[in-house]
This record gives sequence, structure tokens and C-alpha cells, in this order.
Amino acid sequence: MSLAVLDYGLFKVHSNGRIIGISGFAIQTDENETILVDTGLPEKYATNAQSASEEDRLDEFGEVLECKPDNLPAAQLAKLGLTSEDVTLHVCTHTHIDHVGGLHAFPEAPILISANERKLAKPLYWGNARPIDWPECDYLQVEGDVRVMTQRSSISNPKLGAKCHRRCRNTPKDAL
Repeated sequence: MSLAVLDYGLFKVHSNGRIIGISGFAIQTDENETILVDTGLPEKYATNAQSASEEDRLDEFGEVLECKPDNLPAAQLAKLGLTSEDVTLHVCTHTHIDHVGGLHAFPEAPILISANERKLAKPLYWGNARPIDWPECDYLQVEGDVRVMTQRSSISNPKLGAKCHRRCRNTPKDAL
């Protein structure tokens, strides 16, 4: 099993200057499954981040420092030798803008999501904006904590080429 960190870009919060790496994960299991965790910002941010930020009013909260076509899920998966069709499960940790940008890009993969998030009429996205509808696909809704992995796995970052070993654990009070 391996877990790769996907680089979806960088964001700077106005209020405190904190820079946040927008990331997702690709988990390749020993059963030849590919699990995609989160999908970064919408594609329009890779085309023109300033215009997209103004349209969504995300510029009121911060600034997208980096989001290029290379930061989109398909490009990040390609660095691992994978395609969108290889994704067998899409995990959506929550429905903020930097996690649901590619929500519709994997129609064949079921989405694992918190039941509370899926109960929403539309994904939260950002502020009062709700431009994304739920995709027509299968949903696996979970309540409470869910253990995703219990074994050691290799974690790699395709951008940095770094590898390390970590014990994967569930996170209390989150969808996963």
C-alpha cells in the first residue's frame, strides 16, 4: 500500500498571513484500488485565480498564491502514473471550496462522505456561495469516526519526491 500527497496549491489567509498548503491524497491499496482523498480548488482557479476568487468572494478571506493546471487532480494523479479512471473511491473529508473543486471529475467512483455533509442541499463551498450541485453518483455515507487504515504505509510527495513511513490513524470528530 502507498499513500501520495497531492499538491493542489497554496493559499494565504488575510487575517494572520498564514500560508496553507492545499493538499489531497492518493492511496493505492494492495488490492489494486486507488482512493482519492479530496480534490482541491475548482478548475477555474487554475485558469485565473484572481478572477475566480473575486467571483466566489474567496478574496475576502485570503489569496490563492498558487493553483495552476499542474495542481489539478488529474495532473497530480498523472505524476503517479494514474488517470481519473483509476480512482475507485473518492473520499470527501468536508465540502469547503479547497476540498470539492473536482467533485464532479470522478463520476464512476463512489464518494465516501459524512452523512451530515451529504444532508446539505449543496456542498458548503465558501461563504454563502453554493455553486456546485451534488454529482449523480453512488455515496457511502458515514457517521462518527471511521478507521481508514491500520497498517504501515509509504507516504510520498510527488512534487518533492520525499518518502517517509507513518502509522495511519483515524481522526476524531472528522468524516475520516
